Amino acid sequence: MEHGKTVPEKIKRDYNSFIKWCMANGIKDIGHCVAPLASTKLRCKPVNIEEFSRKVFENGSELDGSSFATGGGRVVHRAMVMAKPDFDGKWFVLPDPVRSSTLFVMSDMESPEGSAMCARHPLASSCRHLEKSIDNLMKTAGFSERHPNERYTLTVGYEKEFFIVPKEACVRDDIRYLGQTITGGPGPINQNLRGVYLSIPRRAEEQLLDDIVSDLAEVGIIATQKHLEVGQTGNDARGRQCEVVLKYDEAVNATDNDLIARQIIEDACDRHGFKAILGSKPFTDDSEGNGINGSGKHTNISIGKFDASSGDLTENFFETEAFCPSEAMEHVSLIGIAVLAAMGRAWPVLDASIASRGNEQRRKPGYEAPVYLSAFLGSTSEFRDSFASERNRSASIGLTGNKLEWRTPGANTNMYYPLAFLAIAVSDVIDEISENMKKAFEDGKTLQNAVDAEYGRLRSEIDHFVVSEDVFEISKDEAEDRFKCRVPMNTPDALTAFDSFENTSFLVKSGIFTEEMVKAFKIVQLENYIQRVIAEGMVMSRMSKELSNRTFSCGIMKTRFSDLEGMDIRLSQRRNFLGKLNADLMDLVDYSYARESGEVREKKDIATLIKEIKKEKDAEKAASVITEELIPLMCETRKIYEKMVDLMGGEEEVSKL
Repeated sequence: MEHGKTVPEKIKRDYNSFIKWCMANGIKDIGHCVAPLASTKLRCKPVNIEEFSRKVFENGSELDGSSFATGGGRVVHRAMVMAKPDFDGKWFVLPDPVRSSTLFVMSDMESPEGSAMCARHPLASSCRHLEKSIDNLMKTAGFSERHPNERYTLTVGYEKEFFIVPKEACVRDDIRYLGQTITGGPGPINQNLRGVYLSIPRRAEEQLLDDIVSDLAEVGIIATQKHLEVGQTGNDARGRQCEVVLKYDEAVNATDNDLIARQIIEDACDRHGFKAILGSKPFTDDSEGNGINGSGKHTNISIGKFDASSGDLTENFFETEAFCPSEAMEHVSLIGIAVLAAMGRAWPVLDASIASRGNEQRRKPGYEAPVYLSAFLGSTSEFRDSFASERNRSASIGLTGNKLEWRTPGANTNMYYPLAFLAIAVSDVIDEISENMKKAFEDGKTLQNAVDAEYGRLRSEIDHFVVSEDVFEISKDEAEDRFKCRVPMNTPDALTAFDSFENTSFLVKSGIFTEEMVKAFKIVQLENYIQRVIAEGMVMSRMSKELSNRTFSCGIMKTRFSDLEGMDIRLSQRRNFLGKLNADLMDLVDYSYARESGEVREKKDIATLIKEIKKEKDAEKAASVITEELIPLMCETRKIYEKMVDLMGGEEEVSKL
C-alpha cells in the first residue's frame, strides 16, 4: 500500500522516475536522513533537487564537512563520511505544510571503507544475524517451509508517551532550552486506571491527537491507539501527558518510524499552539528531582514470521504451539522464555545501552520503571486481579503471551543499539537451544521432549527475576540480592558495564561489533551525558541569577516590606532571611557574581565546576566530577531556589516582577 507522503516502491530504483515523481509532488529539496549514534532525533541537511544527481541517488553523498579560519581565508575539509540511501527504508515527506517541499530519504552513514557510522546499520546486521539463528532452529526442529515473502525477524512496536504544554506556559528557561524543569515542578495526579485512562480528552487535545494520527498515516505509520496518559503538570489547564501507540514492524523500520513520529508529533503540537516535551522526566516534584511524572518509550517485542508485503506477523513464535511445553503455568513458548533468558544474561549491557541523564532521573525507586531487572509472565491470577484496579509497576520487562514489553527505556531513548544488542543476545540463546535439540534427537528424544527440557532449563534460569508481587519500593541492596544483578547509581556508573569484556564478549563474538565499536558507544553516551548536565548547570545558574535580580534589583524588597516594616518585626526578619537565602544561592551558583573577586575561597561553585569539566579531556574524569560534585551542588541550589520562590509567593508571582 502506497501513501501520499511516501515515494512508491516501484520508482525507488529508477532515477528518472524518481525525479519525475518529485517534480510532480512539488519537491524542491532532498536530503539523506540519518540516525547518529547518540542522537534522539533523525538528522538531515537537504540540498536542492538539482544537486541530487544520479550518482548521489544510487551511491549516496558525502556529508558536509567543517571549516576553520586560516588567517584571511577558510579551509574546508572533506567529511569522509558517506550517507547511502536505504532502498528498503522509508522515503517520505513530512505532512507539516511548512515542510511539504522537502523529501527525506532514510539512509545509513558509512566510512569510505564501508564501516558503519550510524545506529541503523548495526541493528540491520544484528537482525540478519538473528534470522540465521532462527532459521537454523526451525530446520533443526523440522519446520523449514516459509513463503518467499516471509522472513524470520524481530518485530517492535513502540508506545510513545509525551507531554503537551501550551506555548505560552513554556516561558521558563529550563523548559525552553532543556525540555524539562530543573528547579522543581508541580505534582501529578495519582497514577491509576480510573484517574486518567478512562477520561475523555478536551476538544483541543482530541483534535491534536487526531491530527497526529492522520499525519502518521500520511507517511505509512499506523497508530493503533491514542489517549491521555496519567501524568499532568499539576495545573490541568496547562498541560497533559498523551500517548500514541505505533503498530509493530520489523525492528529497523519500527525504530525509523519511532524517530519520524517524534518529528511529526513536535510539528503537530506546534501547529496547535502546544510544545511537545519528550524528555524522560520533564517535571519533578522536589529539590532532589524525585517525582512521579515521566515519559517512557515502552518497547513491545516479538519474534516470528513476518510478511514484508502485508506488514504482518504470519506466525508469532512467542505463542506458537510447536514450541510450547507439555505443562506450564505461563502461556508463552520456549522462544519467549529464551528472549527473557537472553535479557537476563545480557542485562548489564542492555541496561547501560539505554542509560542517559533523562532516564537516570526518571528511573528512581518509586517510579514505574525500576533500575533493576524484573519480569511478569502476564498470565497469573495475581496479575489479572491487580489489573482490575491498578497497574503493577514493578516489572521493567514482562511477557504477556505474544510479546515482551521492555518498559525501562525513556521517551527520548535511541533504540537502534539497544535492540541490536538484544538481537545478538537472543541469537546466542537460540543457537544454544538448537545445539541441545540436535543432541536430544541423536539420543532418540522427540521434539516435545526436547522442547520440555529446554523450557525447564531456561525457565529455572530466569526464575529469580520473575515476580508476581510488588517489588517496586525495595532498596538498592534488596534489589541486587533479589534479582542477582547490579543496580547502577547513575549513567556513568551504568556505562562501566562496557568496560568488562565478560559483559561485551557476546557482541564481539557476533562479528557485528568490534571492541573499538563497543568502546566508542560508551564514550559517545558518556560525552552526551556530560554535555547534558553542563547545559543543566548553565541554565540553573542563569535562572538563579535572574531570580536574584528580580527579587532585589527590581526593588521588590523595598515595595513589599519597607512601608510595613515598623509595624511588624517579622517582616524585617523575613527580608533578612530572604537576603541570606539569596547570598547562599549566589554562593553556590557563581561566587564571583556576588562577592569580591579577590577573595580566596575553598568551596567550588557551579560556574567553576563547569569550567573545570569543559577543560577536562578525559570523559571519565569529567563524569566523575559531575556525579561527585556538580550534581550534588545543583541539588543544593534547587533547594534554596525553591525556598526563595515560595517566600515570594510562588513561580507565577515571581514571573510578574
